Amino acid sequence: MWRGLDNPFHRVSAFLCGREHPPEQRDAGSSRDRVMNRCRWLSLPLVVPAAFIVGFMFGGAASQALGMWEEPVVGFCAALAVVLAGHHAVPTHRFAVSVVLLLAGGVTAYRLIGRSWYPEGYEKAYEPTYLPLLITFLGGLLGVAYSFLRTRMKTTSFAS
Repeated sequence: MWRGLDNPFHRVSAFLCGREHPPEQRDAGSSRDRVMNRCRWLSLPLVVPAAFIVGFMFGGAASQALGMWEEPVVGFCAALAVVLAGHHAVPTHRFAVSVVLLLAGGVTAYRLIGRSWYPEGYEKAYEPTYLPLLITFLGGLLGVAYSFLRTRMKTTSFAS
């Protein structure tokens, strides 16, 4: 088993998150903390689909209320919800989890949305477009940017 910074994942995580040492080398904490951390990791497969459903429903309601094209709004909200929920669900490696969820969500979005067509009421009605897919990716990227900034703010000292 790898220990400390010998683990390549910890090296990448330390570089991306601005940490010198992986969380395991700092303070191990009590056994209750370790159990809670495991529970948080195990909750991830439940939290991500729930966030997708909530983001999907919120995006649908928002697009209906605003009278906008549904596919881009729903995709943006669902991608943002999934990445943010994944970031807040796990106890450590939040940025790495956000990036993995963005990549997995990107593949899923491509398979679900792929090429779309403009709706009937638009000037380019029935023409193919990748606009909903791009806006979905933008929602996921916004979530990853939030995760990156939150991770950087927690690890950077602003004292002069």
